[in-house]
Amino acid sequence: MSTYGMTEKAHLLSQNPNGQQQQPGKVNGGQHYGQPIQVQGLVHVKWFNHNDDKYKCCCSSVHVKNGAMTFGVLCMIMTLLSLFSLTVYMQFDSRFPDPAYVLPTSIMWAMGLCSLACICILLVGIRTQRSHLLIPFLVLVGVDMLGIFVNLFVVLFQVAFVLVYGLSSRNTHITVDGMNFAQFMNLHATTTVFYITALAIKVWVFSVVYRCLKYFSDMKKMSYCTSVNNV
Repeated sequence: MSTYGMTEKAHLLSQNPNGQQQQPGKVNGGQHYGQPIQVQGLVHVKWFNHNDDKYKCCCSSVHVKNGAMTFGVLCMIMTLLSLFSLTVYMQFDSRFPDPAYVLPTSIMWAMGLCSLACICILLVGIRTQRSHLLIPFLVLVGVDMLGIFVNLFVVLFQVAFVLVYGLSSRNTHITVDGMNFAQFMNLHATTTVFYITALAIKVWVFSVVYRCLKYFSDMKKMSYCTSVNNV
C-alpha cells in the first residue's frame, strides 16, 4: 500500500461513527484513538468594567469608591468637631442647667451621635463593598438637604415679604429686627448664598455616594468580575 493510502486509512480510523474527532493516546510507542473530543461551544463572558466613566466623579478623575470614602472621612471629622464644641459649650455656659437649654442641647447631641453612627456604617460599607450599608448615610444627607431647602425657602419668603411690604407702603425706612432695609437685605443675601452653596455640596455628596452604591450593586450582579485592586 502506498504512503498516501496508509495515511488516508489512519485518518478514517481516527473518526468515530458520529464523525467526531477522537482523542489520540499512546500504546507501545504508537497512538490509539479513544473517547471523542467534545467540541465546546463559544462561551460569552461579560467582564465588569470597574473604571467606567459612570463610576467616576470629579470630572472622571476620581473613582466613586474613593470619593465616597473621602466624603465619609470629612463628614466624620466635622461631626466630631461639632460634638467637641458642643461639649465645651455645655461645660462653660452658665445657662446650661436651665431646662430651656438642656433639651435643645440634648437633642443636638443625639443628632450628632446619630450622624456619627451613619458615617461609621458608611465607611464599613465602603470597606466591605456592601451596598446596603450606604443607605443610612444617604438618608442622613437627604434629611440635611430637606432642612437646608426649608431654611432657604423661609429666607426667600422673608425677603419677598419685606420687598412687597416696602413697595406697597412706599416706605423706604423699614426696620426689621433692629436693622434697616439695606442691612436686612445684605444679611439675607449672604444667608441665601450660604444655603445655596450648602445645598449644592449636599447634592454633590449624595450623588457620589449613590453612584458608589450603584457601583457595588452592579459589581455584585456580575458573575465574572475583574480584580478590584486597581480601584
